[in-house]
Amino acid sequence: MTNFRIILLVALVSIVSFPQMASSRDGAPLRAIVFTTTGIGVSGYLMGIRVGIEDDTLVLTSSSGTELFPVASLSKMVILPAEHQGNLFLAGSIVGTYASTLLIGNQDGMPAGYLEESFAGGAGMLFTTLIGVLVGGGVGVLINSGSSDELILEFNSSIKENKEARAKLYGIFSKELNYRKIHMSVQGGHVYARVKDEFRKAAGQGNNGMYGGGTSDVNLLRKIQVTYSPERDREFGAAIHWSSEPKVQLTKYNTIYNNNINNLYTYVETSTGQEQQFNVTGYYAIGKYKPFVEQIPQNVDVAIGVGIGIAAIQYHRSVGIVTTNGTNNFNTYQFTRTSTEVRYNNDVNKSVGSAIVFGEVSYFIHDFFSIGLTADYSYFPSIVIPSEPQAGLPEQTLTGNGSVGFVIGIHL
Repeated sequence: MTNFRIILLVALVSIVSFPQMASSRDGAPLRAIVFTTTGIGVSGYLMGIRVGIEDDTLVLTSSSGTELFPVASLSKMVILPAEHQGNLFLAGSIVGTYASTLLIGNQDGMPAGYLEESFAGGAGMLFTTLIGVLVGGGVGVLINSGSSDELILEFNSSIKENKEARAKLYGIFSKELNYRKIHMSVQGGHVYARVKDEFRKAAGQGNNGMYGGGTSDVNLLRKIQVTYSPERDREFGAAIHWSSEPKVQLTKYNTIYNNNINNLYTYVETSTGQEQQFNVTGYYAIGKYKPFVEQIPQNVDVAIGVGIGIAAIQYHRSVGIVTTNGTNNFNTYQFTRTSTEVRYNNDVNKSVGSAIVFGEVSYFIHDFFSIGLTADYSYFPSIVIPSEPQAGLPEQTLTGNGSVGFVIGIHL
């Protein structure tokens, strides 16, 4: 799984490093130099277009104040790269922190993305955040300083070029035209691990109990998704979703000593080792709907979605009971021990129909980068694991689970 995390890291950095033409979606001001047919040239910030009866008017804010230019009077316009330095630093820091935490904090032997419990709340998280800000933020600043994209609109050449220039100018301010169509995202967060918690409750802690192998319920790799927008308010695509839960390891000891008879002690020691692994990988066709595209600012997205597909379920539960009978004879200083072991295993390996539902609220830090909050729930038909009375385990049910967390989006 380490190789997979490295590939994901490289992909994220590569996509963020790809040069992007600035738009007004993320709120960054667009600067422009406007030339009229009379030879006047003015530099300032584009504010909008006022619709008129005979012709529309371009509104520009310059050092002299608000300037108005009839669109018919424009001969040329140079739209300069937007001022994104702070936004790209923040975007790079977020990607860097996520990638370094996923690469370093994931615990070996656990499903991909789950963090070590001590790492999630300790100095390890601070360390990866520092790396992310220094490296990722630095890359973001370098991308901004190396960006030289500018858009040139020619209004005073041919009729065809004039129409194309007008369409591009109106497109800058149009919600209908100004959106990106390809969306890639990764999701992580706190998983409400129902199967793990049910096993823990059934198994009990016992003496010297060890639970969960020190793994938290935070999964940084809950879902990877790619979608396409045929319209602004809807997306369709595919996703890989992991409903896996942390592995549970529990060991219990119990020792019963018999009475001392003439310095002869007998005892029975029982050691019970219990383990559960629950891995679920789902493959889904995804549909998303954005009900408020006309009512909310362009730099905010609110979406609900559903996925239909197949979930591959791998489940393993094992219980090993070691019983040791011992005798301590302090008269002769002879000590004897005999042990027997019994094991009980339950395994499930099957694929079933499955569905996920989710909701997202995202904010665009840059016109090609967003971060937000998300919640989801995965569903598949329940699978019943029979009880093991000899091991003290009742019947158990495998079900889907939910999560609340974050989503990082890249938009092309």
